[in-house]
Amino acid sequence: MIARTWRGWARSRDVEPYVEYLRETGVKELRGTPGNRGVFVFTRIDGDRAEFQVISLWESINAVRAFAGDDERVAVFYPDDDRFLVDRERHADHYEVAVEEPARRRLLPMGFDQALGRLGFEPSSERSPRGVRVYAAHPNRFLTYTVQAFEDGTALFSWEFAVGEYLATKGIQFGSDETLNQFAYPRQDLRGPQDGAWLASAVEQAESLLADVRFDRAE
Repeated sequence: MIARTWRGWARSRDVEPYVEYLRETGVKELRGTPGNRGVFVFTRIDGDRAEFQVISLWESINAVRAFAGDDERVAVFYPDDDRFLVDRERHADHYEVAVEEPARRRLLPMGFDQALGRLGFEPSSERSPRGVRVYAAHPNRFLTYTVQAFEDGTALFSWEFAVGEYLATKGIQFGSDETLNQFAYPRQDLRGPQDGAWLASAVEQAESLLADVRFDRAE
């Protein structure tokens, strides 16, 4: 795994608006790039300046280049960065991840609806059965998480992955060359209470399962 790091500095009064701007620009594009494994944004206030450090994790250096371009060392900027930043690194650094020990995702005690928002779920635009609320999240352009919330207080979590489209980006053909209906699904969906901690655990289980899929270590 590759870690990509970048730092910039803004006025301390702009911490919150710049974090929101990062969320809607860089973070969204990073998470939507195939091969991205996560994004972290760190802030530190020192007097009237605030430091921002963005660390993104990647499957490979080629996945980084899909985001940054052929020269992965060049930092990527967006139109309003000039409005916020008073100083910035023009390059990004890259490191091989030597140890990976992911911690379990923890959410502060919160309601189910708050957890949906925190985890990136939005109401689905597709028609839902009567009495069922349906939400969807898109960690990347191939993966979709869905949650169905029922009137009895339970919820059903599932996911689908556009495996045909994803493999095509790697130069691999999956079955016929028609990728429209080539999806992977869990063998069994997860059912539980409409609870923030349960939802975080369901998403974590899906992430762990998908991260463990390796064609070079099939045994």
